Amino acid sequence: MGNLLLRTWKHNVQKYKLQENIYVRYFLCALLVVVLFFILLSGTSTVYYDLKVNDRSPEDIIANRTSVDVVATENAKKDAREAVDDIYRLDHTILEKVRIDIDQLFFDVKRLAGEDISQTVKINSLQERSEVNLPEEVYYKLLLTEIEILEQIRTHVRNITIHVMENGITQNELKNARALADDLIIGLDASKDERFIIREIVQNSITANMFFDERATIEKRLKQEELVSDLMIPKNTLIVRKGDIITDDIYSRLNSLNLLEERLKYVDWAGIFILSMLTLLGLIMYLKAYKPEILQDNYILALLILIWIMTLVVIKCIHFTVGVIDYSSVGYLVPVAMSTMLITILISSRVAVFSTVMFSIFVSFVFQPDQAALFDYRFGVVSLVSGFTGVFSVSKMTHRSAIMRAGVIIAVTNVIAISSLHLLTVDFVPPVLSLNLLFGVINGLLSSVLTIGILPFLESTFGILSSVRLLELSNPNHPLLRKLLVEAPGTYHHSVIVGNLAEAAAEAVDGDPLLARVGAYYHDIGKTKRPYMFIENQINKENPHDKIAPSLSTLIITSHPKDGLELAEAHNLPKKICEIIYQHHGTSMLNFFYNKAKESEKSEANAADFRYQCKKPQSKEAAIVMVADAVEAAVRAMSKPTPVRIESMIRKIMKEKLEDGQFDECDLTFKDLDKMVYSFLHVLNGIFHARIEYPTEDKELPTKLESQKESFVHGL
Repeated sequence: MGNLLLRTWKHNVQKYKLQENIYVRYFLCALLVVVLFFILLSGTSTVYYDLKVNDRSPEDIIANRTSVDVVATENAKKDAREAVDDIYRLDHTILEKVRIDIDQLFFDVKRLAGEDISQTVKINSLQERSEVNLPEEVYYKLLLTEIEILEQIRTHVRNITIHVMENGITQNELKNARALADDLIIGLDASKDERFIIREIVQNSITANMFFDERATIEKRLKQEELVSDLMIPKNTLIVRKGDIITDDIYSRLNSLNLLEERLKYVDWAGIFILSMLTLLGLIMYLKAYKPEILQDNYILALLILIWIMTLVVIKCIHFTVGVIDYSSVGYLVPVAMSTMLITILISSRVAVFSTVMFSIFVSFVFQPDQAALFDYRFGVVSLVSGFTGVFSVSKMTHRSAIMRAGVIIAVTNVIAISSLHLLTVDFVPPVLSLNLLFGVINGLLSSVLTIGILPFLESTFGILSSVRLLELSNPNHPLLRKLLVEAPGTYHHSVIVGNLAEAAAEAVDGDPLLARVGAYYHDIGKTKRPYMFIENQINKENPHDKIAPSLSTLIITSHPKDGLELAEAHNLPKKICEIIYQHHGTSMLNFFYNKAKESEKSEANAADFRYQCKKPQSKEAAIVMVADAVEAAVRAMSKPTPVRIESMIRKIMKEKLEDGQFDECDLTFKDLDKMVYSFLHVLNGIFHARIEYPTEDKELPTKLESQKESFVHGL
């Protein structure tokens, strides 16, 4: 069933020329944008309500995400501000001035009391000079008081004034301060007139010396406000019940959750669409810069986009479990490494690195704790680490078991990454840490298991030739290689040597050595249809071509690439191997049969009838196998192969192929051809090196051995 689907897929691609169709390319890009748009959009708020204050709620409205509770936060900040008392600053200069004014008053009284002038003049003088505003009666009594009593009064006034003012008095506290002074005066050991004088001076001296500092008060209130953390509305919190009135507070909460106004829906859509388009643009620009051939091959592009879509779907499916599994941990389960390993094995490690970065961004976006945060870096970091680990673990793999080993490595790196994140956030709650580490291990192992399961399906469906697939095809136990060995042993051994030659040459010209070697193993499988018609399989047999017309021989010989292609397709060999099988002779001339036809036929033979009717090599590897095939056959036919003669033969064959136009459709350069000569020469010199003849004392030994051999053969 799988083979039938694959053949149908390939038939449709060839029939409608889908592999290079630009409209198919547009469709694939549009498909990626659409899927990415809906996957990312599904993580955002999409339910909106047309409500106003005093409307009734049409249904129970639940918080669609965690968000700041603006109302509660503002109330908390207001309480914090109001909890700060007004700040007052004590002006020490005022008390100092009051002391000076009191001392100056008593100094002036003492001075004027001894002068020979009228009391009226003295009182007027005191009123003009004194900073303490007193009634005339007080001045009069002061002038009549004895010096010793004046000094006692001055001391009492100073002490009471200082005691009342030294800690500061605000304007609002003046009444209480003066009342306190009266209490202190009543307790003095003094006469009634003395207490009267003291009271008048103290009451008129006491003044406000502590003032409101508006700037300091505002700064402190702002600081207290900043200490208030945002109060959150947790996701799935009931905001308002069905039928309840929408109050100002409820309206503010709905607005902070972006659940009001229909226009916000289109803002969300626009943002997600722009993000999706930027992602596509980034992918195209990256491929154009580093892997332009992918943009020309819809097979590979479709595979890449399929893996991207598959990854997005897996991310979203795991996100749906958020309500079941702890939200803080489930993002660690996303097997990003699965996708990056598939891309590395099937397409390119460079493309896998870019994909890792993008997948990490998607995971961070989808598993955001709330829209205010936009991303959750924890899941992005772990996805990035596991993705890169997957890429580097399988970039040079030689067998499928390496994928399982990669899974173990990914699990270990996940554990290290998650532990480091907990160290950074100082989060050591054992149950949470243990669950996160478990998810990291599951992620790594799940990635490898899924990769092993999905890889063969993608290889066969898209005809991708991965290094793992090539190594499997190089196994001598493959049915086609077993068939070649049993039915055409000469061709089989010829193909092995051609494979060695092709591998060395491909490595020299920066081709794909593994593809060239495996392609060479299969290039002549078409000869199994009529193995006896090819010289390498004619051991001690007559050559059937001696008895048939050259045109018929040509038809038989030139049919083996087409026969090989049919066999390869029947056994689902990858497209690149099939191309090498079909192209390894190109449109080369069979000169031997052409010359034989010209000699035997009276009419002139048509040269076009003696050419292979196949495609010229389209790749370096196909051209390399073509030359290696011809070189191996020619050198094997040489009687005494020496390095000089071998090099001369290689250059002659290459010159003939070049002049015949067989390299016109592949990207081999003259420099490449020169490198190929030396790589072929190195391998062939190792095969056809000179051997030292072993000496023997028995001169008749060779004759004895020959007779024993003949007896053994006849005995069979």
